[in-house]
Amino acid sequence: MSCYILSVILALITHLLFWCDYFRINQIYIFYIYLISVTIPFAYLIINKTHDWYQYRYLYCYIENKKIFFSLLLIAIITRFIFLHNYPFVSVWDPVRDGGLLSQEVAEGIRGNIFGNGPYNGWGRVMLGFTSLSYMIFGPDVLTYRIPAAIVSVLSIIFVYLAILKFTGNSNLGLWGMLIMICSPQHLFFSRSEVLLVITLFMSIIILLQLHRTYLNSSVENYFLSALVLGFSFNFHVSIWPIILFSMIFLFWNLFKAKSKILITLIMLTGIAVFFVIGVGPRIYYLNGNVLKQNIGSTTKIVAIDQIKKIFEDKKSSSTTTAATTIKSNEEFAKKYIKSWLVYFYEKASLHAADPAPLLPFLVGIFFLIGLFYTYFVLKNTFLKILGIFVFLLPLTNSAITDGINYDHRVFVMLPFAIIFAAIGLKLLSRRNILSVIVILSLFYIPYDFFINVKGHKGLSSDDFLVMHTMYLLKDHYPLIYVYDKRDEVKDVNAMIATITDSFEKKDQFLPKMCISASSMLYKHLKKKHVEEQLKYFLYPIEVKIKFDNKIKEDTLSISKKCWGGTVEEMELKIKESYRPCVKYNKWICPMLGDERYKGQYQHLVVEIDKSLISI
Repeated sequence: MSCYILSVILALITHLLFWCDYFRINQIYIFYIYLISVTIPFAYLIINKTHDWYQYRYLYCYIENKKIFFSLLLIAIITRFIFLHNYPFVSVWDPVRDGGLLSQEVAEGIRGNIFGNGPYNGWGRVMLGFTSLSYMIFGPDVLTYRIPAAIVSVLSIIFVYLAILKFTGNSNLGLWGMLIMICSPQHLFFSRSEVLLVITLFMSIIILLQLHRTYLNSSVENYFLSALVLGFSFNFHVSIWPIILFSMIFLFWNLFKAKSKILITLIMLTGIAVFFVIGVGPRIYYLNGNVLKQNIGSTTKIVAIDQIKKIFEDKKSSSTTTAATTIKSNEEFAKKYIKSWLVYFYEKASLHAADPAPLLPFLVGIFFLIGLFYTYFVLKNTFLKILGIFVFLLPLTNSAITDGINYDHRVFVMLPFAIIFAAIGLKLLSRRNILSVIVILSLFYIPYDFFINVKGHKGLSSDDFLVMHTMYLLKDHYPLIYVYDKRDEVKDVNAMIATITDSFEKKDQFLPKMCISASSMLYKHLKKKHVEEQLKYFLYPIEVKIKFDNKIKEDTLSISKKCWGGTVEEMELKIKESYRPCVKYNKWICPMLGDERYKGQYQHLVVEIDKSLISI
């Protein structure tokens, strides 16, 4: 128990230092202590030869069918890392804000709080403790959040194999699970964009593994470890909250099922509460009523409650009218739940992913249904039957009772559950069966389609591509922009660049400024909040201002040192260099040229840069 006592001591130190750090400027060091307090019990068990966790040090020995396993692992690595920088070419919205801009703020000391709430209070900022380290390596680049996302996505594929192997004792089913996750369209896309969702999915698999251990061995340490995992997972996307809630109910059921003495039960409950709080960390101070209300009442807006209120408001009406309203409300709710449940294999999950799709291909979905049936009516595996309850409850909590049906960022955490039962259903197939070949080919077609037909670019406009090209172009001239900004005051250019990177306070003294001028359509696009966040992240530390100019062509952006107040004619006297980032069709970075989807739109994107801005 020494590792658990040490975990409690480190947790107390974490909270003490957090309150002493009034200005939140040393949060990264506090984060490391917090991380050690959460992981030290697991680390101890892994190196302890007397504990069964020791076997994980030699996981290789437990892998059957090694050739197939490592072949699938190689495919997973290739599909997650190939063309990672350029595909998808456009990076905007939540990936840039959550994985990029907020990591930048932590790494650069602009906003150091790692334990607060993320945008819309929908997740904890603990993730930034990891991604800010990535930012220190890659800087304001897509790789800052894409590399961590790709790494964690590969780990999730490995752990889904391990989970299925542990739950069923069948390594072949684990290989099926790996294959399904490798070829999942949502997993493919989010592993290249949204690190937050990928980590949340990974934590859901870790939760299932630890629950399984607790179910098999209801020891004190397994309850404490489960509480740690659940508390730590609480810091990620709110879509995992229902899994945490149902897992807690499972722990309490498993605990009371043992019928221990009341004193022992109270001690266990206290321990679970303590280690859950340790897992949550200092974020617990930010979980006020407004945050909980928003996530339970807005982000996951419970429309069922609204319907109940409406029924009570209609009390003044006749009983017949009230009954009709109740029936209609119930019918609407039932339709929403059915549509939400069908997202496993039929209804499309959409919003964040470029190409909406069900969680499982339809053919695999059939085996998902077979797996559920097989689990409940053939298998004598209580734990899998409990997971089956999750399968029926999660569409309710993550979709049916929310303000948006089948939003992919909310239902993504349901993917491991779908894969587990699909793999069980595929148990009925032998490896050499013709149907097995059809299933495998249908699965491999998904990543083929994703890359060959660039499905990651669906839904993007030529404005998106022009802005992204512009940012890459300006980043190429980044050192020269610095030089121009202070070239008359600083003789040693290299010394100046080194100086301004010393501290945030010094950077302010040399903050370069830039003006981007555009005509009506592009101006409206550039003024959107998510595009402003995009510019702020990729062009850091340049201060960018957007100016409207109807004299500029619709397919052109004009870049100058400042938004001066001269006339258009005076502006045109400035010598400019024109760049055409898209001269010929390229499906990876210039898909709009020669593409029927962009017919009638910009065919030759142009960026004009004031020569004085990039010349010494």
